[in-house]
Amino acid sequence: MNELKLPEPDTHCLDDEGGRPIDVWSYSPELVRQIVAADRALRESSYTEQDVNGILNACSGAYYPMALEAVVRRTLGVPAP
Repeated sequence: MNELKLPEPDTHCLDDEGGRPIDVWSYSPELVRQIVAADRALRESSYTEQDVNGILNACSGAYYPMALEAVVRRTLGVPAP
């Protein structure tokens, strides 16, 4: 599966609670939303019907109801054909 490379933090402040100011970089709420959306888009496009079948075939020795297929499809974001 592809992994999303995180961008550099975009928010800067000085933390002076300890008496000596320390540079602190973090992610703004908007950048976090963009990262989450990009990750979801990457995950949705990464899995295929072949991936679903591979997981179900790996479980072929065990009893699994149709509910397992539904869970696998929902988790991977692959709709039923």
